[in-house]
Formats: sequence, structure tokens, C-alpha cells
Amino acid sequence: MSCFKRKHLPALFILLITLYSIIYMLSYSLLEDFYWSYKSQDVKYSYNGDQNRSDAFFDKESVEVNSSKYSHPTNIPLTSKFIVPEKSVVDIWGKAAIGLYLWEHILEGQFEEHSTVYSFGQVESSDILFRFHTGPALTTSVVSKEEVTNVILVLNGREPVKIAFSAEWLSVTLSMSTVKNIGLVVLGNEQCDNTWLISLIASHTDLVKFVFIVYDSPEVDHQLVYQWPLGVATYRLFPHSSHVEVDSKRLFRCNFVGTIYKNSSRELLLQVLENLEDKSLCFVKPRHEWLAKESEQSMRDYVESLQQSDLTLNPVGFNPECYRIYEAMSYGSVPVIEDRLVSSTCGSQSDLDVAQPQSNDSLTHRTFRLLKRYKAPVIFVSDWRGLPALLEKEKRLTAADIVRRRKVIIKWYLRFKQKMKHLFISVVEKKFFN
Repeated sequence: MSCFKRKHLPALFILLITLYSIIYMLSYSLLEDFYWSYKSQDVKYSYNGDQNRSDAFFDKESVEVNSSKYSHPTNIPLTSKFIVPEKSVVDIWGKAAIGLYLWEHILEGQFEEHSTVYSFGQVESSDILFRFHTGPALTTSVVSKEEVTNVILVLNGREPVKIAFSAEWLSVTLSMSTVKNIGLVVLGNEQCDNTWLISLIASHTDLVKFVFIVYDSPEVDHQLVYQWPLGVATYRLFPHSSHVEVDSKRLFRCNFVGTIYKNSSRELLLQVLENLEDKSLCFVKPRHEWLAKESEQSMRDYVESLQQSDLTLNPVGFNPECYRIYEAMSYGSVPVIEDRLVSSTCGSQSDLDVAQPQSNDSLTHRTFRLLKRYKAPVIFVSDWRGLPALLEKEKRLTAADIVRRRKVIIKWYLRFKQKMKHLFISVVEKKFFN
């Protein structure tokens, strides 16, 4: 027996080492498959306002992972999931909340992987495979190691902190040797000051093929820069389709839920609403101080006000465009929109031409360029003192008229999203692959 041990000990030792290696590799493979299975209680989010609340999910800095339990992933499978012709693949890296509106409401994509730190989905449209990646685990250090050819970055350029974050992402993407085409979808500055973006892409027009920008901007030329809608706050779970109750009588003629900024037209609107003879006509819930966080109750009040109102009042804020416009249309509530510039850098007041929306392709400095171009069935106003007369006119509408109008605006909004999808895909095809 001792002779057998001495004779076969080396072989047994090698066999044990080999078995251990195989078991280790199998275990690592299984663990890697569950790399993204983080427990939700180990992730903490810090929300800073309506837009920042949504964007918290997209910034690496806004997430704290309990490192004693989990190590942060260093490799996201951006390129290895699908074997498809290289030319037809476009990777969308979502680093701003507007990316979810693009993915879920415009491209009608779904998520195949979804966690608190990383989400992934794919959708094929017009011979292009769009692959959408988002979440705080999607970092510049991760993507810089990947071999991708066609990239669309979704960025936030609304304020200095977000601009610095977005500029870093764009710079890293521009430096990647395999990238041949870059497109941008950007939440612009509310005062239309997008100098950082224009200066960055000016010397890289060979790589940056197009920009879709939110908020009306003088840079829109329909050649390099295109207008893009703000859309809805997706975390509020607005409907994607026309499955909305439109036949029942609604409780209110109009609604306004929002912050009353000092020395703004919102103060005038509130005064007009308070002076209405019949105050029960409109659901009004103002707040006089902007709140950084939206509670479940405040969100419920807001959504129900849209569902239960025929009209939704949209006074200008820091920019004329707001989520409320598209969110109201989702429920068949007609947006009543104050058509007024709030910043001289967005254009001049003389550029406004509400009466001839078909001519706005020739006007680069406009408010609500997209709504006017596509003839949205909304109501534009210039002075809230005309609201009582508008409400009197509404009283003369029959129940059938109101139901018909709800159906019209929901149908228009669905078609509008389809037109935005067609525009987006056609620009990608033309700029990336022609």
C-alpha cells in the first residue's frame, strides 16, 4: 500500500489540482451570471428635484453600493450578447432620464435585464439593432474598454454639474479608437445656452453626426441639430398606448398643480384662478416653494388631476416646455400652453408666429417648434387673464364634443411619437450608414 502511494502520489496530486480548477471555473461562471443580482436595500439613491430625481439613476455618483457585500462590476457585456452584422448595430448609452422616454415611449423597447444598477434591452427597427444600456454601473471606465462602432449618447446638459459629467462622457467616447459614428440626444439648457456642446462637437463633426436637443434652441438647423421633445417623466408611469378612459365625465374643467415662482406669470395665473366665480371648476394645488423630492401623495394628486380634467394649464417656468404638456396629452387632457419666450438666448419675441405653424421650418428661434410643426391640437395663450373667457367657451361644448376631443389628442400624441421614431431612425440611417 505504501508503495502504491509513493508511486501514484504525483498523478493523484495533479488530478486533484485539475478537478479543483474545473470546479473553480464553473463556480466563477455561475457567479458571473448573477453579477447584477444586487439586493435593492443595498442601493441608496439621492434625488434632487423632478429632473434630478430621474437622473439620479443614471449618474454613477448618485449610487452607494455596500462594498462589504458586493464588488462593483468592471465589465458590462456591451458587445458579446448578439452576433449580428456590425454595420446594423447601434449602442445607446443612457446617462440621462430622457433616455428612458426615447427607449420606452419612442423606440418602444423593453428591458431584458433590469436591476438597480444596470439595465439592458434591444429592439430591431428598419434593419438596425438598437441596444440600450443604462444605469450607474455604466461608467466611462467600463465603456472605454469595449469595441463598439456606432454609439448614441443620451446626456444631460441642463446645469453645470450635469454638463461636466456629460462632457466627460462625450470626450471619452470621442477618444475610443473603434467608434466611427456618434449621435447625441441631449437635455439642453433651459435658457438655451448650449455653448459647451457646440464647442465640443465643432471640431469633431467627422465623428459626431447628429444631435437631438430638448428645449427650443437657435442651434436647430435640421442638418446637424434636430429638435427633440422633453416627453414625460417615465417614473410616473404614464400610459404608452390609447388605453385611457375617455368616455366618462371628468370632475374638473381644468387643473394646475405646480410651483408658483416669484415674479413669474404663474403668480398671475394663480390670481386669475382664485378670482373665478366658480372655484370648483378647476383643481388647483399650488406650492410656493420648490420641493426637492416628490412624495407618493403629491405624485398621485398630480396624475389624478390630469385624469380628471378636460384642460391642463401650462404656464411657463424656467423654460416654456415642461413634462406636463406631454403627460396631459397621455390622458386626453388638452394642454393650455403659455406661448412666451423666457430667455433672449432662445430667440426673439418677434420670431413667434402662432397663426402660421406650417412656416416654422424657416424660423430657427421659436417656442414649441415641434408642437407647431406637427399641428398639435393644443390651446396656445399669451395672457392668463383670458382664462375666464376660455372656460366660458368650454361650457358650451357638449359631452360628445369633449369625448371626441380627448380621442383626437390621444390619437395625435400616439402619431406624434411614431413620427419622432421615424425621424430618429431615418437620421440614424442617413448619418451613420449612408
